[in-house]
Amino acid sequence: MSFLKDLRELLLKEPKHYCPRQDNVNSDYGSFIYRCKNCYMAFAGNYMEDCLYMHLCDNSKDCCDCTGIWEGELCYECIDGLKLYNCNFCQDTGNSRDCFLCDYCMNCQDCFGCSGLRRVKYYIFNKKYSKDEYFKKAAELKKRFFENRGKVLAEFEKIKYEEPRCLVNVRCDEDVYGSYNSNCKNCYEVYDADECEDCLYLYRENLKLKDCCDCTHASNSELCYDSMSMDKAYNCNHCFWIVNSSDCEHCYCAIGCDHCFGCHNIKHKKYHILNRPYEKDEYFKKVAEIKEELKRDGLANEYLIGLALEDVQKEIGDCIE
Repeated sequence: MSFLKDLRELLLKEPKHYCPRQDNVNSDYGSFIYRCKNCYMAFAGNYMEDCLYMHLCDNSKDCCDCTGIWEGELCYECIDGLKLYNCNFCQDTGNSRDCFLCDYCMNCQDCFGCSGLRRVKYYIFNKKYSKDEYFKKAAELKKRFFENRGKVLAEFEKIKYEEPRCLVNVRCDEDVYGSYNSNCKNCYEVYDADECEDCLYLYRENLKLKDCCDCTHASNSELCYDSMSMDKAYNCNHCFWIVNSSDCEHCYCAIGCDHCFGCHNIKHKKYHILNRPYEKDEYFKKVAEIKEELKRDGLANEYLIGLALEDVQKEIGDCIE
C-alpha cells in the first residue's frame, strides 16, 4: 500500500477538531484561534482578549467587529489597521488613536472623517481645528453619523477619493514586493506580514517568519515550506496546525513534536511515522524510502494532507449521490 493511502487511512481514523483551537481560555465560540481569552465569535486570529466578532486579527484587546487588525485596543468596525487605540470605522490606518471614520491615515490622533493624513491632530474632513473646536464639532458629527449617516458619509467619501494613495500598503519595509506588510525585509510576494525576513509567497497573518515559503497564518517560525496555522515551528514542511515542533513533514495537528512524518493528532512525540514510533536510525531510513516512493509517483513536493482529504471528500460525495 502506498504512503498516500496509509496517510488517508490515518486521517480517516483519527478524530478531527470540529473547529480548530489551541490554548484558549473561555473562547469556545470561534475557530482557528490560538491563545485567545474571553473571545466570542472570533475566527482566524491569535493572542486576542475580550474581543467579539473578529476575523483575521492578532494581539488585540477589547475590540469588536474588526477584520485584519493587529495590535488594536478599544476598536470598533475597523479594517486592516496596525497599532490602533480607541478607533472606530477606520480602514488602512496605523499607529493612531482616538480616530473616527478615517482612511489611510498614519500616526494621527483625534481625527474625524479624514483620509491620507500623516502625523496630525485635531483634523475634521482633512481640515485643521483648535482642540476645543475639534471636540465640539466632532461630537456633533458623531451624533449625526449615528442618527442619519448619509450626509456624513457623502462628505467623507468625497475627501477619500480626492486624496492620492500608494499602489501598495507597506510600513517600514526594506526590499519587499507585496502589500499590507510592516517591518519586513528581503521578501517577495508577501501579503499581510509583520517582521518577516527572507521569505516568499506568504499570505494572511504572518508574524516573525524567517526563510519561509508558501505559508499562511504562521508566526515565530523558521525554514518552513508549504504549511499553514503554525507557531514556533522549525523546518516543518507540508504541515497543518503545528505548534512548538521541528523537523516535521506532512503532519496534521502536531504539538511539541520533533522528527515526525505523516502523523496526525500527536503531542510530544519524536521519530514517529504515521503515528507509529521508530528508533532514530530506523526512522531516517524509512523516511528516505517513503520520499523515494513519493518521488517515483510524482508527489515529492505535493501537499499530501490536501490530496488525501480530497479523496475523502470525493468518496463522501459519491456516497451522497
